[in-house]
Amino acid sequence: MAVEPRDELMGSLKKLFIGGSYSDLVIKCGSDEHHVHRAIICPRSTFFAAACNGAFKESNTGVICLEEDDPQTVELMLYYLYHLDYPKQKETPPPVTPSAKSTQLIPACSKSTGLTLHAKIYAIAEKYDIQGLKTLALRKFKQGSFFCWVNLDYLQANAEDFLQAVTEVYTSTIDSDRGMRDVVVKIMIMNPRFLDDERVQNTVRGLDLCFDLMMHFRRSSDNATARRLLRAGQKQNENTKDPKLLA
Repeated sequence: MAVEPRDELMGSLKKLFIGGSYSDLVIKCGSDEHHVHRAIICPRSTFFAAACNGAFKESNTGVICLEEDDPQTVELMLYYLYHLDYPKQKETPPPVTPSAKSTQLIPACSKSTGLTLHAKIYAIAEKYDIQGLKTLALRKFKQGSFFCWVNLDYLQANAEDFLQAVTEVYTSTIDSDRGMRDVVVKIMIMNPRFLDDERVQNTVRGLDLCFDLMMHFRRSSDNATARRLLRAGQKQNENTKDPKLLA
């Protein structure tokens, strides 16, 4: 049976991840031990490349301990390096209900939107400088937040999960990293009534999100003023072109 070259390569990488054959590096996190390969890990991460060079003890011991990280997140990070993807937490697919404003089907309340997971993956990808994983996590975050964006009922039904993700985003990224932060701000702006929820107010109050929302409204105010001045200027120009006014 014919096999596509890419499928052959990815299949080989998956086998290496599952079986650990030819492993020359162990990554420990919590009680987990991952037998990985320097040739696969190091070219994709400046952190692991530095840890495996001759200047650090990990280069000699062949063991890297990630004591401060979440074991599940580390496992998914390594999974990505061998699969170019990572799975979402297993859960029962939510039922769908018709939207009152559209014939589009909107998922009902789900056990988890997966947004917190994507936020954690995004943060660990930044920490260990795995840029492809960071890009993928942001894409999955945007896709997972789509119904939060367009449907207030869905957002309210999944408020606890969404707010957990918001907290993760704002506590695990720096101010200048706008990727996920801008997505959160846009969702809040698109659903202003969501701010009426006391849980939302308590969450926003303790995060930089409060400042981001304030600055958005400030810029929006300037834009509205600029539009009014532009319309007034256009109207004045039209009046000066009226022959009656020039007579």
